Amino acid sequence: MAASGVRTIRWIESTFRKVIAIKPHVPLIKFPDRRAKGVVKSTSSLNMIPSASPNVSKSTNITLATSLEWEDLPAKYHRKSLTPEEMEFIERGGPA
Repeated sequence: MAASGVRTIRWIESTFRKVIAIKPHVPLIKFPDRRAKGVVKSTSSLNMIPSASPNVSKSTNITLATSLEWEDLPAKYHRKSLTPEEMEFIERGGPA
């Protein structure tokens, strides 16, 4: 019985050494600090829109993202309509 107790203690010691050998986590991705100083938050979106005056120099490359309506999308991006068989399959809740 003493041998079993010694084995248990040795097993605990070896397990403890393995736990100590684990290295701490080092993140591979670094994100910028969201609370960074010097970041100015604009309260008005009007400051972002360039003026449409002819005085604007041609060297500025400002592109504004616009949203597309569903109707404006090319046909290849539209969802394929369901056949009556597919609709019936969905209504049944799957294979019957």
